[in-house]
Amino acid sequence: MLKRIYAMSWHYGKHLILMNLLLLLIYSGEIVIPLIFSDFIDAITGWNPEITDTSFIGRSIIRIGFLAILIIVAKYIYGLVSTYVSGKVKNDMINALDEKIENAPLAELKKYNPAALNNRLFNDAITCIQFALDNLLVAIIKLISTGVLFYLIYKVSYLLIFAVVVALVANIIGIIITNKQVYRKGYAVRDQTNMYHAKHYDRLSTIRETKVNSWYDSSGIEMNTTFKDLLDKEIAMAKVLATIENIGVLTHNLSLMLVILIGGNLVLNDGITIGQLILVTTYTHMCIGNSDYFLKLGQGYQHALLCYKRLKEFYAMECEPNGSEGIDHIVSVDAIDLGFQYVEGAPLFEGKTFSFNKGKIYCIKGENGQGKTTLIDILIGINSRFNGNLFFNACDIRCLNMRSIRREKISVVLQEPILQRMSVKKNLTRGISEYELNELHALCQAFHIEDSVAHDDVDHLSGGEKQKVALIRGLLKESEVLILDEPVSALDSEGVETLKEELLKRKHKMITLIISHNETLFDIVDEFIVLKS
Repeated sequence: MLKRIYAMSWHYGKHLILMNLLLLLIYSGEIVIPLIFSDFIDAITGWNPEITDTSFIGRSIIRIGFLAILIIVAKYIYGLVSTYVSGKVKNDMINALDEKIENAPLAELKKYNPAALNNRLFNDAITCIQFALDNLLVAIIKLISTGVLFYLIYKVSYLLIFAVVVALVANIIGIIITNKQVYRKGYAVRDQTNMYHAKHYDRLSTIRETKVNSWYDSSGIEMNTTFKDLLDKEIAMAKVLATIENIGVLTHNLSLMLVILIGGNLVLNDGITIGQLILVTTYTHMCIGNSDYFLKLGQGYQHALLCYKRLKEFYAMECEPNGSEGIDHIVSVDAIDLGFQYVEGAPLFEGKTFSFNKGKIYCIKGENGQGKTTLIDILIGINSRFNGNLFFNACDIRCLNMRSIRREKISVVLQEPILQRMSVKKNLTRGISEYELNELHALCQAFHIEDSVAHDDVDHLSGGEKQKVALIRGLLKESEVLILDEPVSALDSEGVETLKEELLKRKHKMITLIISHNETLFDIVDEFIVLKS
């Protein structure tokens, strides 16, 4: 985990060096200030005979004030730089994970709820990155500062080291006892939290159905059941965290009692000064604070580790198969004895042999559940688990770089297109590197959505307008294979006629595949392909 994150953060090496220097300044100042205060106490109590006037009061104030300002400024700058680096690395990691998921086989992704997956990726990535970046430098500096504190306490009296050592041993025992529980119960809480968020997303995304069917009383039942399981796991986790917190309280007070016992006797026997006793008390608390940090570091590491193991599930995903060969133009697509069968169950379809040729319009017909969408996925190369053979210009699809071919030569218009949260114009031209502006305007006028193009978002569009946007994008791309999945399901009669005119106008340039039961399109179809199980 750490290796991967630090490799990603290496691009921001200058910022990491600055953060390290700032931390050194902060912790050095926090160690020096108690020294100044200790000298001040010894001066006013008469333990330091070298001080004969009151000017030391002003000097002490100036020194402490100067160091305090340095610490404040350093912490402010550190916070800004840390936020910048962690934000950059988080974005890099999320992008890398998204690219991995986008290139994974569709069959692997169907088991994930999109809302839960989104929440899981962000939470797990943020947890890993914050642990790695926030703790790498801090842990090193705290380790060094703990060594310095031990040395300074030893310089006052080696007997007082005993108080710190006992407290540290108690904390180490606490780490050994609790860390495995933190890991196990933390994993359960995170999984259940994602399920709870997914149920909430489902509830919000089906508000219309809830209103239509008056499901007000029952819409929250599944969510409440999921919450009950989450609450049980959170309570179990809270018990472990409370135990850890109590270990910290115990060690703090134990160290204080030991300092009083040992240090008090040393003061009474003139072994150390009052200022030194205060200094040792402060440094002992700082040491215990550092040990608390390392205790929580172990806890944080367990959380980060389980998050990273969850992320590794996506890093380990195999990419969908993709060849390396290209083709200049698509003039034919031929299927020979094509079939598809899920891992369990009867074949969806089998033994299909057909040819699609440039200059013709084809219609694929079939009842629901007979594999029309699956066939399209096979034809465009995002489902490779088929039987038989599929050729583009006599080239086996398994050898072709279908990602490049889809990007440059294939357009697919889905039945229920999901538009991006961007302007209408950007949705119209998304993924199209080159297009004629006049052609875009002509298509918008033909489908009567020219007034909608000026809008900055797509939320105001009706279902029919969204389908028109997707159709225009598919036509504007000037691809060599155009696939339309129920393209007129949300169109009015005028829109249907416009689509037919545009398809006939471009017919000679491409292979056109239509999936539809709408007979209003049948008069432009050259050949029908019927899917039957």
